[in-house]
Amino acid sequence: TKSLPKGVLQTLVQNAAAELPRRWSAELTAGTKPITLLRRVRELQTARLTGPEVHFTHLDSLADGPINACGEQLQVLRSNYAIIETAKRLRNCAASFATRVEDKEYVLVSMVDTKTGAPKALGGVNVSRAGNDSQRVVSDFWDQVVEHSNTKPSPATQTAFDAYLPSICSNVIK
Repeated sequence: TKSLPKGVLQTLVQNAAAELPRRWSAELTAGTKPITLLRRVRELQTARLTGPEVHFTHLDSLADGPINACGEQLQVLRSNYAIIETAKRLRNCAASFATRVEDKEYVLVSMVDTKTGAPKALGGVNVSRAGNDSQRVVSDFWDQVVEHSNTKPSPATQTAFDAYLPSICSNVIK
């Protein structure tokens, strides 16, 4: 493994320690393993995002996709809890996009197994201003589509996301 330049890890740990609750600060020293630091920072991010459930009503006009022959459906993630849960289950950083979704700058769509409720993949698409500041339009290409642990999607998954995108990119979000 590649090591960080001298002092970089210590600076990261000190900066993170300033952000973390006091009960963790004593645990973090210059000798803290990077994985421990990463876990602590992720816990803090989740705690900040969780709070009360926030429903993103501006996404209500976007329809979910149809259920395919495999029992999978593309579903717009319409709350901070849905985003956080999907991020946990897919082991990716989707939770960090919750603020952008809330600010009407991004849309997250999850491919879900309708029998188990388990997410299989996640796609993100940018939203841009249209006309006046109160209207926004969904982009006509995916910013990213990933499966578990940010792995590249299978061709079938990518095809499903690509086929679904036109149904939401023509929508205006208010």
